[in-house]
Amino acid sequence: MKQIILIFCFLFLKYGFAQYTQIPDTNFEQALIDLGIDNDGLNGQFLTANAIGITTLNVDEKNISDLTGIEAFIDLEQLFAASNNLESIDLSLVPIDLFTLDLFNNNLSEIDLSYVPQIVNLYLGSNNFTSIDASNLSNLFIFHLSNQNITNLNLTNCTNLFSLGCVETSLQYIDLTTCSNLAYLTAHSSQLTSLDLSGNQEIEEIHCYNNPLTSINLPNNPNLEYLGIGDTLLTSLDLTNCPGLIDLRYANMLFTQLDLSNNGNLEVLLGPNSQLTSLDTSQNPSLRNIWLANNNIGGSLNFNNNPLLVDAILDRNVFEEADFSQNPLLEHVAIDDNPNLQFVNMQNGFNEDLIVFVAIDCPALSCVVVDDPLAANDNMYVDPHTTLVGNIEDCDNLSIGENELQNLFSIYPNPVKDVLTIKSDSSHEITFLTIFNLLGEMILSKTENFNQIDLSSLRSGVYFLKVNTDAGIITMKLVKN
Repeated sequence: MKQIILIFCFLFLKYGFAQYTQIPDTNFEQALIDLGIDNDGLNGQFLTANAIGITTLNVDEKNISDLTGIEAFIDLEQLFAASNNLESIDLSLVPIDLFTLDLFNNNLSEIDLSYVPQIVNLYLGSNNFTSIDASNLSNLFIFHLSNQNITNLNLTNCTNLFSLGCVETSLQYIDLTTCSNLAYLTAHSSQLTSLDLSGNQEIEEIHCYNNPLTSINLPNNPNLEYLGIGDTLLTSLDLTNCPGLIDLRYANMLFTQLDLSNNGNLEVLLGPNSQLTSLDTSQNPSLRNIWLANNNIGGSLNFNNNPLLVDAILDRNVFEEADFSQNPLLEHVAIDDNPNLQFVNMQNGFNEDLIVFVAIDCPALSCVVVDDPLAANDNMYVDPHTTLVGNIEDCDNLSIGENELQNLFSIYPNPVKDVLTIKSDSSHEITFLTIFNLLGEMILSKTENFNQIDLSSLRSGVYFLKVNTDAGIITMKLVKN
């Protein structure tokens, strides 16, 4: 009997006085009610025992201003409290097992991270921080703090940091010296003036475009696969020690030379609206995509060592010749608006797979060598004075009559808003016409009534008008407003 009484007393002492945790924020309490954690209504408290065993808590977008009560979740490993109204948070209250903390899009301006040395994943973006000290977070693996006016970031001792995101900040410099395991850096649209990655041999991706960068140090980065550095102030770029580079993207850059001789794995080269004066891809056998429109590339372009090349966008340059004869996988070629271009070899044996070839506004281009001149008319757009021929020798025997076609037909207005008028010499007859977009897709075709064409339904953009006549074919650029 005494033993039964003792057991009863023990159970009464343990469960007779249920413990509650105070929770002053009604929005936080309502979130717990919605999750089934608080089951006795809005009363400023919840049963502490209900928080035991919960490892993940998601209270995103609940208009919470105060997380008091979080201390009851002693088993919590992941806390998601993004897009709330938090102006402060006491991290001394969070459990020692917490490894993921998401406070994205709140109103925080200060945070003491010394209480969470165990944290692995930390999201503090879109707050009001100006300075963050993460120097004691040796376990930190993912850290995102974008979209705020932060000017100071201390990452000392963050030796396990794998991914750092600091987009749209006021940071002018980031010391990554001790972040030896960093693989992904996203820091575009900030105020970085220099970037030193000499201590980051594991880096795989760098996104740092739209910064006032004047220097980037890549002395030993064998694992770097992606580099995005457009809209910076770099006047040179040394990629010698980045042999693993696969994807290089930039735009609006100032450097005139680019040495790719040690980048044999390069597949994508995108650098429009820049100042390159030459291009050598002879050491890049994996190259698939080139987009170097609007540069100053001159000389003769030879892509014989790029058998995998699919896209070559090289319009608005000044080179004189281009040889694509060893590129059987070509689908898109744009070399228009090249005033010095005189000769192009497109005889690769697979012109039927070509989606579009554009060489409009090339006044010096007399001929393009293709597989089949007749079949090529369906997907190749050239000036009236440019002839498609089957071999190089034919370039010397161009038809004078075909070259004169340009003076026999005209279109107006161009740009056009609604109705396009075609004016032709009375001695030549139009047989049919077609309009294509920049992808080579036919948008419109006509077999009669050629004098006026209603284009009011066309979207604004650039098109190509191909006019078939009894004297030859004319291709003209057409702009729709």
